[in-house]
Amino acid sequence: MLWVLAYAGTLWLWPYHAPRLVAPLAPVLVMGAAVAAAALPGRWPGRVVAAWAVLLVAASAFAAVHGDVRRPYEVRQRLLAPAVQAIDRVVEADAVVGAPELWPALILHTDRRAAPSAPFRPGGPGPSWGSPGDQFRAWEAGRVDYLLLELGGRIHGDALDVLDGLCPGAAGVVASWEGGALVRLAWDEACRRRAVVVE
Repeated sequence: MLWVLAYAGTLWLWPYHAPRLVAPLAPVLVMGAAVAAAALPGRWPGRVVAAWAVLLVAASAFAAVHGDVRRPYEVRQRLLAPAVQAIDRVVEADAVVGAPELWPALILHTDRRAAPSAPFRPGGPGPSWGSPGDQFRAWEAGRVDYLLLELGGRIHGDALDVLDGLCPGAAGVVASWEGGALVRLAWDEACRRRAVVVE
């Protein structure tokens, strides 16, 4: 029971929309529903139990027919597919690709190493994906060679602008597609030292 409460608390505090995180609770919830359904006939009149069962089946059928449960996955697939193609085409086998959200999927779908490129801190000061300095330190820690720009560069746009001001030519687009791009980081050691102290 304590695990269920702790997990429910984690989901409540979780800053991202990811229904798949509820999947580990499914066996517990299904078992609870089965136990409740088995106990109902002894506690409630037959009509109430029948109405409950019909309502449950109708709601499940409606959700299956009209609920678009695939949409979040299709959105991710549309973001991921061109990124994987670009990485396969452009990125060297020993390079590291940094990405704000899709980095775990890049490891699975390409033969390249990947690392998180933004230290997400929801509820803190400034943007939830960190300041340019926070991102530079994440890139340095992950030894990132390429940067995947998701959401039209919204997350890394400011950091790349600051990097261009510090070290002109240290980042260049090597592939682009609708809503995303792949950027090669060519920052030398001196540029890295200047970038990681930025706040």
